[in-house]
Amino acid sequence: MLRPPPLLRALPVLLVPLLPLLAASPAAAAEVTVRMVTDGSAGRFRFEPRIVRIRPGDTVRFVAHDPIHATKSIPGMMPEGARPWWGEMGRPLAVTLTVPGVYGFKCPSHYAVGMVGLIVVGDPAPNFERARAVRHPRMAQEAFARLFAILACEAEGRGDCPPE
Repeated sequence: MLRPPPLLRALPVLLVPLLPLLAASPAAAAEVTVRMVTDGSAGRFRFEPRIVRIRPGDTVRFVAHDPIHATKSIPGMMPEGARPWWGEMGRPLAVTLTVPGVYGFKCPSHYAVGMVGLIVVGDPAPNFERARAVRHPRMAQEAFARLFAILACEAEGRGDCPPE
């Protein structure tokens, strides 16, 4: 019977220490797309989806379907140690988030008309109440109130949570 060459026999021993690195590699991370639209399936001047749920290390790619939109993180609506972002009008932007918590974002041009959204990275608890307490222009405040109500409902494990 033929025996495999020594290098091939040693391969499992060489690869086992690398398994944790392979599991944590960027290839294991997911990417979610958020569309920035003027006329969306659920209304005007919206992010679709408005709530994004990801794991730490995943990426959110914002894609403008009109050149009048951009994305910007909202001060006070990010967990401690998270990095803010500010995209360019009409240009896609990819943001990789590693710190668990809630992230609020807006379209700077359409913030006043309620073009806002939330990203939940893992557990929302670290900054949920602090992010919910941030004040906004009236229509953005109303939109955030609906989004936070959905997250609170989900956290309670209720099956009757309203749609986004």
